Amino acid sequence: MDRCRTTVRRGLGLVAAASLVVAACGGSEGSAADEAPPSASTSAPDTEQVPETEEDEDAAEPAGSVEGELSGASVRLEVAPLVHTDDGTVLTASLTVLDAPSGETVTLGDTMAARDGAGGRHTLSDVRLFAPSTGLLASPATVGGEPATTSTSGAPSLGEGDTAGLRVVFPTLPDDVEQVDVLWPMLGVVADVPVEEGDVAELAAFGEEEARDVEADGATGEASPVVARTSELDGAVRTEQAPAQTLVVLAADVLFALDSAELSPEAQAALARAAAQVQAAGPGPVRITGHTDDQGSDDYNLDLSTRRADAVAAALADVLPPAEFPPQVEGRGEAEPAVEDTTEEARAANRRVELLVERSQDDAPAADASDLPPGGGPTAPGDEGLVLEQSDGSRLRVAAEGATEQGDWLRIDLVATVEDAGPDGSTDLLVDLRDVGLGRQRADASGIGVLDGSVLLLPAVAADGTCACANTLFGVSAIEGAQRRFSVWVGAPARTPDTVTVQLPAEQGRLLDVPVG
Repeated sequence: MDRCRTTVRRGLGLVAAASLVVAACGGSEGSAADEAPPSASTSAPDTEQVPETEEDEDAAEPAGSVEGELSGASVRLEVAPLVHTDDGTVLTASLTVLDAPSGETVTLGDTMAARDGAGGRHTLSDVRLFAPSTGLLASPATVGGEPATTSTSGAPSLGEGDTAGLRVVFPTLPDDVEQVDVLWPMLGVVADVPVEEGDVAELAAFGEEEARDVEADGATGEASPVVARTSELDGAVRTEQAPAQTLVVLAADVLFALDSAELSPEAQAALARAAAQVQAAGPGPVRITGHTDDQGSDDYNLDLSTRRADAVAAALADVLPPAEFPPQVEGRGEAEPAVEDTTEEARAANRRVELLVERSQDDAPAADASDLPPGGGPTAPGDEGLVLEQSDGSRLRVAAEGATEQGDWLRIDLVATVEDAGPDGSTDLLVDLRDVGLGRQRADASGIGVLDGSVLLLPAVAADGTCACANTLFGVSAIEGAQRRFSVWVGAPARTPDTVTVQLPAEQGRLLDVPVG
């Protein structure tokens, strides 16, 4: 495939506030839309609302946009098509403050950027790309260990009408990735952004400063395939489905009593569900591996994990005949923890027996979704949302704006609104939506799922644990009425219904009748 590539350079130039210049092996110019109230729109602004500016006849609009709230001000993020270069795949965006009714200013370093590196440099390292067509998730490339993004450290505050140009360099995406969804912290998703050949879009000024471009020479990194995850609601069986393998994880606390290798009465139901997952992958070897937590001696844990793996292999022999599914049984003791921690949640996740088949499922077992399983906490219509109480006395409403089928994936778009900022008048959005089974150290939405019968479809993750979900809720002060939009991607169910039920973690509740588009 012939590519018209260029190299990311410093000082690519300045553009007027809220305008982007996009050159695609030729040239075209686009300008931002007029002010509008915050919305979840991810489409390019309507051309009839564009203010008059000097532009070419070939002027083109940004590839997409999203509006929201930062620091009490209404903002719009506009994204240009991504462009392949010699250094990587480059994302160019502009953030414009549309409305600051009380004179609010937006300080990017405090509101939408992570802090990275020994020097505490603020960057845009939490921006992600997800390609539903290929299941690839990309984090920013790095140069010398630092993210290849616009630095927002010491950034000027943006007032009403101000714009800041932003750049993120990602690892080079494969040729077959023609469009991606851009996950932007605090603001949500800009969907279906094209990936093109051509010149990198011109970079807007950074408030009152010159444009802050990125030096990307020697950038490293690669996009990673994600695996679809499911979990039984009781937590007994979890599954990770990758293109070439299926991993079924059985919770040892369901299978065995403490320090025992004798299967419990409750184990049979879990084993039957696990066997169905293995059978769906077809005949072939099954690697059965026992694991323990870190309590006890190495020798004791190795012996216990081996005996537990043997017990599972023996119990599965009737439904997985060894002639068709030859078992490879071993114990690993505490040597390979699923979660590197010593909390009780982490230790419970580490006590497990894994079934690994080195082939994909032809057809996953279909779930019976006729009735809503019991439990799960309070329920509410998805568009109405649930009010969650936070530890600081504030209240946060989480609602589902809709779901979108994207091939093998289902994207769930959610919004969190501060209903009561508590006695201090602001809140740090402390609600926890993490999947503790992943051992998440950073706050994300990895624990939100979609119910498929008694199975919970969980957000996809890459091999390094990066979640296909936006980091948007946590550690950010917000006033009453503030909103944060965020999304998660789960594997699409075998039969996608017209509506789905979204499950919040730790039985915080269920959002019902979320429409699928």
